[in-house]
Parts: sequence; C-alpha cells; structure tokens
Amino acid sequence: MKPARYRSLSPLLVLAAIGLTACAPGLSAPPGPPGGASEYRLYRAAEGRFVTIEELTADLADADVLFFGEFHDDQTVHGVQRQLFAGLEGLEPRRVVLGLEMFERDVQPVLDRYLSGEIGEEEFLAATRPWPNYRTDYRPLVEMARERGWRVVGTNMPQALATGIARTGLASLDELSPEERAGAAAEIQCPADQYFERFLDALGGAAERAHGTPSAADPMMRRVFEAQCARDETMAEAIAPLLGSEAFVFHVNGSFHTDHFLGIVPRLLRREPEARVRVVATIQVKDLANPPLEENLDRADYLLFTREPPESGSASGS
Repeated sequence: MKPARYRSLSPLLVLAAIGLTACAPGLSAPPGPPGGASEYRLYRAAEGRFVTIEELTADLADADVLFFGEFHDDQTVHGVQRQLFAGLEGLEPRRVVLGLEMFERDVQPVLDRYLSGEIGEEEFLAATRPWPNYRTDYRPLVEMARERGWRVVGTNMPQALATGIARTGLASLDELSPEERAGAAAEIQCPADQYFERFLDALGGAAERAHGTPSAADPMMRRVFEAQCARDETMAEAIAPLLGSEAFVFHVNGSFHTDHFLGIVPRLLRREPEARVRVVATIQVKDLANPPLEENLDRADYLLFTREPPESGSASGS
C-alpha cells in the first residue's frame, strides 16, 4: 500500500520518480455519518456542514462537471461513486457523460463499440488496457452508463507518451507521428507553480527513499512533473468539448489531479472559462468522528472523509 499522500497519483509517475534517477466558513458540530453510512463522511466546505449524497446530487443541477477525486484502492470511495452516479438520473434530460482517467484516449473507438453492443466485454477489455482493479471498481460505473445509454469517454494520455516525457521531457512529443501525437493535448503548459510544489511533496516519500529529498532543480523530477501536466492537459482537453447546457460530465480521477482546484481544473477553465465546476476530494483519516476540517477547507467543494487503512502508513509498493 502506498502512503496516502501519493496513492492518488498515477502509478507510472510514482515509479518514474523512483526508478528514473479566502475566509473559512464556520464549522458545524459534526453529526453522525450521513445516510446511515459508517465508513465515510461528506462535508460541504462552502456551507461548513456535513451533507448527504442526495444533497451533493442536488447541487449538481447547475454544474457542468464534477471531478470526483479518489484514492484508487479505497473501496469505500468506489461505493460512494456508485451511489452518486446512480442518482444522476435525476439530471436528465441533460446528457450524462462518464469520463474516466482509467482509459486512455487512443482506445476510445473500442470503448464506443462496446457501449453500442457491437463487441462483447472480453474483446473490449483485451483491446483497452484496463486497470487491474477495473472489474471490481470501474466496471460498475461503465455498465451503469451502458445500460442507460450514457456516453463513456476515456480522457487520459496513453502511458507510452507519459513514459517518453518522464524520460526525455516534453520534447519527446515532437518525435511522434501526427496520429501518435494526437494522444496528448495539443497545448501543454507546465509552470513551476504551487502545483509543482505539491507534486514534489507528494512524491517526496518515494523519491527520498531512493535518491534523497526531491528538488525543483532536479531535471528528472521536472520531467516527471511534465508528464503529470501532460496528463492533466489531455484530460482537460478531452472534457472541454463535452460541456454544454445539455450535458453533465462525471469525471473520475486520482484526487491529486484536482485537489486544491489544481491540475485538471485550471486547465479545463483555460479552455472553457465559463465551465461550472464541482470538486470532490478524498481524505483518509483515522478518526471519522473528528476529521481535520479547517486544514482541508481549500482542498475541494466537497471533502469525502474515509477510514485510513491500518497499513496506509507503510512504505510498501502499490
């Protein structure tokens, strides 16, 4: 199990780091977990209170996109995702679109063929490089969308492109054919900003054990961050054309990609300045009765607190 601070990052980027050399709202008194749930609590930062999934769903009526930031291996989170996604029928007749970091852009034609019933599930999975936990954690969302006739879009950049960037930098994209280059966003910005600082901190535990404390001046860390930026830009570029008055996008991604409204969020707003965005951030805690509210109020619109696994502080691999 990866330490919590970088378990929401792409496994590729963790491996690359190791192997490639405003006024806060008032805080309400914490009630019991909403909706009878015992393994999570959902907090709305703007109102300073705990809410139910149904209240979050109602808030999406005037939103264009929800970024659901997850820890990829947190089963409680996946359960909340399924419950929330199931409730999106209430947004119809708006078109609901499921966006997934877990599928890459180049497999979209195969994904579309599966959704239309042209091919079966085994052929679909054989051609789309699903994550190891697809069947348990993401298949329920895809199948729900398929049954309802909702579109599913793989938004991520192909891993081979991210690997090339992590090894030689963004210039590696210039060596690709036009068809291969289309797997990444046309415009990629990667400033050394607050996101970079948080990225260094997130990867610090992994890199420090292998090479010492990560530094902003380290060329390797800069290249790995460029791969992160390229992924975020690609996901933003994939989401932007889906938005509109008749559509709502439910996007699932690692929490780091959207925590503190960074990563994908500003890159989407650069393309669609009027987009109405909501963000959920996952935060694992030992004590659900007294979660750390004040220090996390700027992390997202909604804070999803789940129980920290006993082994989450270990340094073992993914």
